[in-house]
Amino acid sequence: MSETRVFDKNKQPKKNSSDGSSGGGILKTLMKIGIALLIIGVVAIFGFYFAVLYGAFGHVPTLAELRAIQNPVASEIYSADNKLIGKFYRQNRTNIPYKEIPAHVVKALVATEDARFFEHKGVDTKSMFRVLIKSIILQDESSGGGSTITQQLIKNLFGRKRYSFLTMPVNKTREAIIARRMEHIYDKNDIVALYLNTVSFGENVYGIGTASERYFSSPAQKLTVEKGATLIGMLKATTSYNPRLNPAKAIQRRNVVLNQMQKKGYLSTIQTKDLKKRPLGLDYSVRRETEKLGAHFKSQVRQIVEKWAQEHPKSDGTYFNIYTDGLKIYTTLDSKMQTYAEGAVKEHMKKLQFDFDKHWQGRVPWGGDKKVITAAKQRSRRYKNLKAAGKTNTQIDRVFLKPVPMTVFDWSGEPKEKNMSPMDSIRHYLKFLNTGFVVMEPYSGHVKALVGSIDQKYFKYDNTNSRRQVGSTFKPIVYAASLHHEIFKPCQYFPNELRTYVDYDDWTPRNSDDQYGGAYSMRGGLAKSVNTVSVQIILETGVERVVDFAQSMGIKTDIPKVPSITLGTAEIPLREMVAAYSAFVNGGHETPAQYITKITNHSGKELGGKEMYTNVDYRRRSRIMEAETAASMVEMMEGVVDSGTARRLRSRYDFQSPMGGKTGTTQKQTDGWFMGITPKLVAGVWTGGSDRRIRFRSIGLGQGANMALPTWALFFKKLYNDPKYSEYKYATFKGASRDVLADLNCPIYVTHAPAAIPNRPSRPSSGSVFDEPVVTTPTTPSRPSPGHSTGSHSGSSSSSTRDPGSIFDNRPTKPTKPSTPSRSTGSVFDEPVVTTPTKPRKPSSSSTTTTTTKPSSPSRPSKPVFDEPVVTTPTKPRKPTKPYIPPADDVVEDVPDREYEPPRSRPSSSGSSSSTSTSTGSNRTKGTIRFPGKKKVPPTSGSSSTTTSTRTTPTRTTPTRTSPTRTTRTTPTRPSTVGSSGNNPRVIKGKIRPKGSKKDKKKRGLFRNLFGGKKN
Repeated sequence: MSETRVFDKNKQPKKNSSDGSSGGGILKTLMKIGIALLIIGVVAIFGFYFAVLYGAFGHVPTLAELRAIQNPVASEIYSADNKLIGKFYRQNRTNIPYKEIPAHVVKALVATEDARFFEHKGVDTKSMFRVLIKSIILQDESSGGGSTITQQLIKNLFGRKRYSFLTMPVNKTREAIIARRMEHIYDKNDIVALYLNTVSFGENVYGIGTASERYFSSPAQKLTVEKGATLIGMLKATTSYNPRLNPAKAIQRRNVVLNQMQKKGYLSTIQTKDLKKRPLGLDYSVRRETEKLGAHFKSQVRQIVEKWAQEHPKSDGTYFNIYTDGLKIYTTLDSKMQTYAEGAVKEHMKKLQFDFDKHWQGRVPWGGDKKVITAAKQRSRRYKNLKAAGKTNTQIDRVFLKPVPMTVFDWSGEPKEKNMSPMDSIRHYLKFLNTGFVVMEPYSGHVKALVGSIDQKYFKYDNTNSRRQVGSTFKPIVYAASLHHEIFKPCQYFPNELRTYVDYDDWTPRNSDDQYGGAYSMRGGLAKSVNTVSVQIILETGVERVVDFAQSMGIKTDIPKVPSITLGTAEIPLREMVAAYSAFVNGGHETPAQYITKITNHSGKELGGKEMYTNVDYRRRSRIMEAETAASMVEMMEGVVDSGTARRLRSRYDFQSPMGGKTGTTQKQTDGWFMGITPKLVAGVWTGGSDRRIRFRSIGLGQGANMALPTWALFFKKLYNDPKYSEYKYATFKGASRDVLADLNCPIYVTHAPAAIPNRPSRPSSGSVFDEPVVTTPTTPSRPSPGHSTGSHSGSSSSSTRDPGSIFDNRPTKPTKPSTPSRSTGSVFDEPVVTTPTKPRKPSSSSTTTTTTKPSSPSRPSKPVFDEPVVTTPTKPRKPTKPYIPPADDVVEDVPDREYEPPRSRPSSSGSSSSTSTSTGSNRTKGTIRFPGKKKVPPTSGSSSTTTSTRTTPTRTTPTRTSPTRTTRTTPTRPSTVGSSGNNPRVIKGKIRPKGSKKDKKKRGLFRNLFGGKKN
């Protein structure tokens, strides 16, 4: 029986899973997804590319901008002797053209950084795929190797920015776009030159030229193959392969570069092996030695050039940029003089700091005055930055008390690395004395050397621009103003007496040594820096006249119009004082300081605006004073060096060349100054603490002759010992005329004032302090002592007539030998003379009885010139109240054993001012004078012999005190000195005669009188 099967469509046979029909569907799905993702990716890449191209992630330079591209180039500063002394830059770079780059350096670069550089058009496709996979997809920034030399140049020129996770893709794409554009504009050689002049070699060094100077002290043109390979090897990692920091790694990397050059066929196998055996050859130099010079000078130059650049645009209307335009700036600085100046500062200040520390014996100079520390803290840059950031005082104090690593300056040796708080650092630096030193040519105004601090790296402040009280260095300006306005003549005498000026709040100016008596000429007052003389001069000249005169000399700082400026209370920068003193040397012309002689572009073309820096002939500049006045001031300042407060230049430093100057010391030894002049250079030194309360406590250590003068002396010692500068050593001042020399031909000091200068600041109507001429006739003169001077201001004569218009006729005349020895007024040592007054104005008596003058009160006498003739007999002089003290403007230890110091005596109530007078007898006080560090000088007991004389004697008193009654008396047969102590060494003919037997005196030789005379 047959079986019938019915087909049921709902019961289909099951498919076997092994036939692959199910897996094929999944693959198709994945393929579709992949294609979609690929399309999306391509679209995204193109979209991303065009987004970068059209500036969605920042501006992309156009072709026009790339054509105008200019590599920033540092401006260079040259000294007067054509030495490179510095650069102005934001990146230390010096461009060199392609033809000056050694061929082996280019080959090393191509072999190492971009083997297909000469084949591609700015972008290496093979390298791009590697970057796509490793750097972009895998985010492996260390893979590198994808950028061509052109792309690296773009990175150096335009830098990179961060865009979160898109930083690498955006920067790489942007660099590729710009690189293709650059390849259309520049050829391969230009691109290589741009790259090598732009790339960093570490340590803020940019460009192959600067790197060659830094690491091998050689110009790029002279680089050897192995040295060039070392520099190219640094480009992979400038710190890791730095030949100074890691010499072993640098050699290893250099050998890799040499192998790459061999692989590319640039070197043979033998050459490569030989070069790999050579040493590194490092000759490291942070800067050329000359580039370390004159940091503060270059800072001044920078300010001048920046101002010049803003006032003189380029032809296209843009302004010069001194940091990028590669200017060449030629200055007045002499590199060798600057070296000597910095050496002198270092030598003296190191010793002075040792004396300062020893003087304070471990104690802080400011004691317990916390205001000094607070003021220094608030002056610091750290404090100002924190304040500007809005920090509170509590937060600032926390910062200043937290120790941090720092390098600190120390005179004991190399700078020291320490962990210390900023507050401790402030205390450390406050202990140092600092200085400023300027050297300038007086005719051209060229600044030849400038030192602004003891170390220009650690002490940034330029002390030559600091306003400090100038002390007695202002006195020559006061004297010059008086001569210029014809108020006084050089041989005008001024009584050295203590006065109180009621018109100026009972001001009583004192001498620094508190010694008074006698009278000084202008030359003597300046040489010995006598304050009482300077005050009389400024009050008679007029304060306003002096201020105007000082400003015409080049002092631009405001000067208070008060009489105390004659003592140096004005605060004036050192630079302005040097410019003012230059007028004395160049014949009275204004002398503005000059720092720059020429400015050119990088091609050497001199740029415009020459009026900003070109020197003007001094003869075409404005005249401040007549040449005669300037010559008189030079002569007087030479006296300061020859016998005044700066005499140690002769005695200690043994200078024989012509020079003059003026020391200066301010109150409490806060500031020490020395201003010195030579025929071809004027130089000034200031020394003191950064805070005015940091100072020496003694005048011997804190005076200008000890703090400032040695720097000046050491500089000129170095300069004069250099044969290159022999013209400076042997130069002489312009000869003073006969009239000038005649005006100065008078003693600098006399024991009795010829006349009194009125206390009130009014100009004499007749031009003389004398009211009327006086005629004297000596009668029966006694024989003068041997060796004694019989000269006077106007020469020896039996009679003299004074012209009302002047005190003395100072023109030299040939002396005539009188039949009997006679004398005239004005000698330092008066001879015993019997005189008969002729026509006294108010004779009181014809009696021959002894008369003494005694002031009834300390008030000013109504007629201060001549009162009455007085017949006197000698009595024992008043015992001195204090021993003789050397002038305070010079250190006591510096007084030579056999150097004469003009005596000074305290004022008495009865002073002689007649044209015929008698001198005091010798009555020496027993005892000795002790000069620190010197041998004792025993006094010699003197004898007195009386000779009656008649003379006119005015009564003179000081406003502040009345001396005991003192009777004038005649001179004994042997001369003596007149001083404050009475125990001065014996003075004969201007020299100190040793005490002892006649045999000792003969062995010592012959001596001359201070003011001339015959041999003893």
